[in-house]
Amino acid sequence: MAATIDDGRAYGRQPGTWDPRLVETGPGTPSGELLRRYWHPVARSTEATAVPRQVRLLG
Repeated sequence: MAATIDDGRAYGRQPGTWDPRLVETGPGTPSGELLRRYWHPVARSTEATAVPRQVRLLG
């Protein structure tokens, strides 16, 4: 049976499942702790100023 548009699959793959270890990024979670160890681009260099801007990321 071929996958249809409505069943959430592509290329014959099964629908995904929710795995909190991989998708939750709050403090104390495995993915959150991993992502906090790296730099992430969050704005263009043209938006940078002498005054830092507060940005909420990762939960």
